[in-house]
Parts: sequence; C-alpha cells; structure tokens
Amino acid sequence: MASCCEKYNCKPPSFFERLFQKSSPKFQTQELKKCLNIFDLTVQGLAHIVGAGIFIMTPGVTKMVAGPGLVVSYLLAAAVLIFTVLAYMDLGARYKGIGNAYVYVYAALGEFAAGLVGTFIMTEIALGVGLVAVGFGQNMDKFIFEGNAHKLQVEYSSTFLPDYLAENVNLLAIALILFCCIINCIGVKHVAIVNTITVVFSFVSLTMYCIVSFTYGSSKTFTNSTDPETGRGGVFPYGFSGVITGAAVVVVSFAGFETVVSLSAEAKNSKRDIPLATGLSFGISVACYLLVSAAISYLVPWYTLNESTGIPGSLQAHGLTIPKYIIVAAILFASGSVALCSLTTLARGLMVFSDDGLIFSCLGLVAECSKVPIIATVSATVVISFFTIVFSYKILIHLVAG
Repeated sequence: MASCCEKYNCKPPSFFERLFQKSSPKFQTQELKKCLNIFDLTVQGLAHIVGAGIFIMTPGVTKMVAGPGLVVSYLLAAAVLIFTVLAYMDLGARYKGIGNAYVYVYAALGEFAAGLVGTFIMTEIALGVGLVAVGFGQNMDKFIFEGNAHKLQVEYSSTFLPDYLAENVNLLAIALILFCCIINCIGVKHVAIVNTITVVFSFVSLTMYCIVSFTYGSSKTFTNSTDPETGRGGVFPYGFSGVITGAAVVVVSFAGFETVVSLSAEAKNSKRDIPLATGLSFGISVACYLLVSAAISYLVPWYTLNESTGIPGSLQAHGLTIPKYIIVAAILFASGSVALCSLTTLARGLMVFSDDGLIFSCLGLVAECSKVPIIATVSATVVISFFTIVFSYKILIHLVAG
C-alpha cells in the first residue's frame, strides 16, 4: 500500500478509513473444487433448514405457545423471511466466491461492520452445532441406550474431570462432531452424498407421519381440543398473540440459507444454481413445516404433546410402535445432517476470514487431495467440541436463542 501511494503521490488511507472502506470482495477461492450441481445445493439447504427442528421444535411450540394455530405462525414467519430469501438469491448470483453475510456486508458497509456480523454469525453457528450435537447424544441415549450411556460416561469422566464438566461430557455428541469433521475433510461432494441420504430418509419418514396422522387423526382433534386444566381450546388456544409469538420462535427454523451461499465457490454454475437452490430449499421447507405442524395437532390433542418425546410420543399415543422408531431414526439422521451442514458453513466462513487477513492465514489453506479447507474444518471441530464439554444443554439453548 505504501509503495503504491508513493508511486502515485497519494495519501494512504487512515486506520478508520480502512475500517469503513467498501469494495467488491475478491477472496482466493479458486482452489476449491467446483463439483456441486443444483440438486446437491438444494439438498444442502433442506438438510439445514428442515433438519432436526421440525421434529423437536414443532411439538414444543405447539403445546406451549401457539396450539394448532402454529400453522399460521409458520405462514407468518415464511412471509417475513421471503425478503431475506430474495436478498440471498440476488447476492448469491452476484458474487462467484464463497458467499456469506460477511462478504455481502463487506461490499455494502465496509470491513468493520462485516467483521462484526461475520463474527456473530459464525459464533452462533458454532454454538448451534454444539446444541444439535448434544441433542443428538441425548436423544440417542434416551431412545436407544435408555439413559445408560450418560450414566457410564459421567461415572468414568468424574475420575479425572470436575463434577461440572463430567456432567456435561457427551461422548455421543463428540463422536457426531468428529464424524462430521471426517466427512468434510474427505470432500464436499461426500458431504452432499451423506446429506442426500439423510434428507431422503427424513422426507420419507415425514411423509409416512403425515399419512398416519391424517388416517388415525380427526379434524375435531384439530379444531375442538380443549385443555381441561386451563380451559384453552380451539385452533387458537393462546389467541392471536400466541400466533405472533409462535412466529417469532419458529422463524429460526428457516435459518439455513447461509449453507447454500457458502458453497457458491464450489458450485458448477453459481450464478444460476445458487439462487434457484436457495429458493427451492426455502419453498420445500415451508410446505414441509406447514404439513407437519398441521398433522401433529390432527393426530393428538395439542395439550397432550410432550416436549421431550415430541412426534414419536404422538405416535406412541396411538400404539404405533414401528412408525415411532422410524421417526426416532429420522430425528437422529436429521440431527447429523444439520451438524454436517453447519460445520461445512463454518469452515468456509473461517476461510473467508483468513483470506481477508482477519485471522491466521493457515486457516485458508486448501488440501490438494480433497480441495477443502482442512485446517479450518479441524479448527472449527475443536471449538465446537469445546462448547459441548463446557456448556450444558440448557446453557447452549439460551446462548443460541439469546
């Protein structure tokens, strides 16, 4: 910069001018392998947007916040987010490199604002992966190991860790994170293949659940269920305020656009495929959330839902054991796909930070064999594993929600 300014006899920018300078971001992403088509990108978006939220969040919000009116809450949330979707579609077509909020804010508001936004979003993603991984471990322990896995690991960990950390250690969660790290290091195409399998299984399971719900359920259950303890009933037991509150809560369910645009540097035709994949993943996920939220209240009275057992519990209420275990498997698969997508997004975000000189340059190195940022991926894995050990499940929920 100094030699350039001396050559042209101009004054170099000050520190504050550099913080707020605006330019078209041109980061070094040419080493990444362009191997993803529109189907791969759409699946990535669906894996993140639908993911485990539809299985875990929907029953809890139905019971405690909105009742059967959650269907309207999802519609309102989708209507608000449509503008965000259009913005991501437009910006995803404009920039060919790795796309994320940091890059877009950098072009509009400068490096300082972009650094703040990028740091907040990547921290939220890391905490979110930790939350999903811990939830995965708890669900697997509850439904498969009947609570024995947690007892054994606490008993073993207490011999060399403080009681607080020993209680938080979740080896199943750490195993999921390490698995996601290995798949990411092998190659982004393998990530797409794994996510395709999980998304197909999740959608088959959800289709089965909707068919079962509308077969065994009743429209009277949806419209006329009244809680005997509180006297609340009807489609909107919590009133219009409950619908609005529900929309504010479930809006986070659609957070997955960052995954699609973060892979723009690895898309075969990013200018065409990124906007289409973003729009398709959003549209399909909205339809899925609407159907499932209606099916839950159609199958069982909304006030009988259990936040901890969720959709499997609603099937068990009708004695449907086999569909219950299929849904349990889908929850575990979906949790894994969310963690896999989020780790991919986080690694690409660290790579962009590295290319811009905000963090260590080694995090931007791309492996010759797999064409992925391995050091960034491993670093993200270490940070996420640290979060799962230090923070409990409840603390992670508050950190992500707050």
